[in-house]
Amino acid sequence: MAGERALPGLGLRAYWTPGSNDWETEHDPDTRLLSVLVQAAVISRTTNLPGSPANGNIYIVPVGQTDENKIAARDNGVWVYIVPKEGHLVHVNDTDEFVKWTGSAWGVLSSGGSAPTEVVVINKTASHTLELSDASGYVRMNVASTNNLTVPPNGTAAFTVGAVIQVRQVGAGQTTVVAGAGVTINTSETLKARKQGSTLTLVKVGTNEWDLTGDLEVAP
Repeated sequence: MAGERALPGLGLRAYWTPGSNDWETEHDPDTRLLSVLVQAAVISRTTNLPGSPANGNIYIVPVGQTDENKIAARDNGVWVYIVPKEGHLVHVNDTDEFVKWTGSAWGVLSSGGSAPTEVVVINKTASHTLELSDASGYVRMNVASTNNLTVPPNGTAAFTVGAVIQVRQVGAGQTTVVAGAGVTINTSETLKARKQGSTLTLVKVGTNEWDLTGDLEVAP
């Protein structure tokens, strides 16, 4: 079509020369893109695309699946895949959280639709690997024997840079923070809570890098 140009941002097309033919072949997909992304909300980002979806279903394709991390929208009997742009925000309905595309992964911003004003208390009675639902959490390790709190790689749980997780050793068993594959944990001491009642703080500072501070057992 003559005269059209891509607009800033989403790259929607407009400004066709008056009287151009077939302009709707570009205009219609752009309108669908707006419909999906304005106040974007998806059903899930961990559930595989259903085999018998309804038109209007929207998902983020789970990691490990074909077209992973793309936004998949069911329209007129077919899946349409949208590549997110850095900074795109999407609400995930099944977990009630906002996620942001960092350019390489979806990271959790908050739960419940806004920045949390209270921490989420998470009680554990055995060793635990951090999950996205632990973001902004206060993880209480109430374990009688020695136990581990594992920080997974970004490919497994894409916390946003700046995510803060507090950990408290509630039980008698000493809690050790363990780095998952490819993860670096920065600390001036050991990765162990000093004693029962010790509280530690994890802050994500890079894709696979965290700072650990708090009441840690002193390095020998």
